[in-house]
Amino acid sequence: MVFCGRPSKSCANCRTRRIKCDLVEPACSQCMRAKKICPGYRDQLALLFREQSEAVARKVTSQRTHNSKKGNWTSPVPKNPPKAAHSPTTSSIEEEGIKFLLERYLKLPLFAPGNSLDPSVLRTLPHDRSHSVILAAMTSVGLAGLANVKNDDDLMVLARHNYLSALRMTMASIHDSVQVGLGQTLRAVILLGIFESVTCDTSSRDSWASHFDGAAAILKVRNPHGPRQNEEAINVLLIWFQIAIGCIQRHKNLPLAMIEYPESCRAYLSELEQPACSLASIVTRFIALWASLGHQSFADSNIIQCALSFENDLKNWAMELPESWAFRAAPFSGEVEAFTGCMGHDYPNRFIANSWSWYRTVRMLVNDILVEHLPSHVCTAVEYELRLADALSTLSQLSTEICSSASYFLQVFDSHRNTSRFHIHGAFTLLWPLKVVGSSRGSSEALYLWAVGALQNIWQCLGIKMALEMANQVIEDRRRMIFPVQQEQLRVESMATVSFPSPLASLSEGRER
Repeated sequence: MVFCGRPSKSCANCRTRRIKCDLVEPACSQCMRAKKICPGYRDQLALLFREQSEAVARKVTSQRTHNSKKGNWTSPVPKNPPKAAHSPTTSSIEEEGIKFLLERYLKLPLFAPGNSLDPSVLRTLPHDRSHSVILAAMTSVGLAGLANVKNDDDLMVLARHNYLSALRMTMASIHDSVQVGLGQTLRAVILLGIFESVTCDTSSRDSWASHFDGAAAILKVRNPHGPRQNEEAINVLLIWFQIAIGCIQRHKNLPLAMIEYPESCRAYLSELEQPACSLASIVTRFIALWASLGHQSFADSNIIQCALSFENDLKNWAMELPESWAFRAAPFSGEVEAFTGCMGHDYPNRFIANSWSWYRTVRMLVNDILVEHLPSHVCTAVEYELRLADALSTLSQLSTEICSSASYFLQVFDSHRNTSRFHIHGAFTLLWPLKVVGSSRGSSEALYLWAVGALQNIWQCLGIKMALEMANQVIEDRRRMIFPVQQEQLRVESMATVSFPSPLASLSEGRER
């Protein structure tokens, strides 16, 4: 269910004639003047989620043909997506996929510490539409990740079949606010976005963001006045930042309906959580600048002025945070130590950790703008050197902090973490920050290599293919990069003071220790 942009609500007659429809009720003026029967207007919400089943089905068919040519097809999958009743073999395979999902990607209250991690428990849930949507989406994601880790094309075909089922059920749930609540629908959309991250390739790199565009459309229609309780406000903010990240990555403006959403959350957040709303306000304004840079020409002096303003706003935001938002250096053991090989950060909770990550990444983009546009704006050599050194120093510090925070986001779900919420593995949150670190002009060679290694390791250990795509993109970005002389000097100094052991030791090696 990929979001395909905002389609026309015009009646069929006006669309056929390619004229503007005034959408007047009960019939448009154009049809009245032409003495034609106006067929009515299209349902906007349904159109926002035009199903992409045919495209996904083509991938399944193509993959099946490819496997047949290789001669390794052992368990043909029926043409139609799986129904509720499966053969025992298929059910056990799908349960294996769900178990992979619960161990690697997701934490649900049902599987809190102390409860059995047995995916067959899901079969005991009521067979209503709400649970069926989530189960199909979970199965597709788990099988896709397992297929990547095992390099098993047959599993990937089955994963795509489940994805098709989840698409269709999610489509049906959009209007069914009685059987399927807003929260369940949004969770299904998020899971479908995760599927796109797990199966990502060069041609579908932005598909995950399209699902969050769809989430924005659902929020607008099903929840136009904003959240009404704390848990809902937190979840809406988390989704909002994912929508914002998608807009930044594609140089797109934020959907109009999403601009005021963070402020509508403020009243339902505790004083501890409210700084995230202030950060969202800064990010909203930054997205407008970032989108404009991708499509318009500006004088470098104007760009520098805007970037310096955002740098000041973000710096003040961090300085004004309450003490309860402070993070500390903390050693991690076992799998995380093997993965990151360094001292990490510990945060009061995941919500605060996410907010720090968003702040650092956006501030890095702001300072990269300064580095790129300073040479043609600053007249005096002294002023140029001072501003460039300041921007590069900030980038180096932020890059170091993002890499240090990786240990927190990659740790296994511990018993002391809040398990009453729907938690997604922190690796998904970490992908974009690591990509920005690796592609930044202010990251030292050591930090660049560390970020690439971490992305490659996420792919190898967790089967998230977007991590591999981002690692390759970072390598290409670095190859094309032109460094100022002053930055080369700073990189040497940075490498002397910042040392990250190699992240290339895999999680599996960590388990063997």
